[in-house]
Amino acid sequence: MTIRTNVGRNTVGLAIAFGLTLAMMTAIAAPLSAQDTVVEGKAQSRDYFEERVGFADLDLRDSGHQKMLVTRVRQASRNVCDIVYRNESMREKFYARCPQRSFRAAKPQIDIAIANALDGRKVAMNFAVSAGK
Repeated sequence: MTIRTNVGRNTVGLAIAFGLTLAMMTAIAAPLSAQDTVVEGKAQSRDYFEERVGFADLDLRDSGHQKMLVTRVRQASRNVCDIVYRNESMREKFYARCPQRSFRAAKPQIDIAIANALDGRKVAMNFAVSAGK
């Protein structure tokens, strides 16, 4: 009887461990499989805005796809700056050089994504492009 009880406990323990492992693997894999959104944005405050630029659909080993990623980041930089400077004049926007600053800040992320792809690694599938005053 004791043996059956221990076997039962071990079986239940294994089932719980398996279930937890499966749940953790699903939670980790979910962000990797849910990558259809290319750009999404969310306001943080009046003077800061951020967009996520996705590139799961791009093969960054290809120079044409690398250019597409740069184009997406430049567009996201313009988008976030338009929101951050929405109440400012065109002159103030121009002198702030917001899109250029935003793109320069995101450039290391582009370089890392391309380097990872060239090395055969796919670590991230999106990154943030932001602007602030």
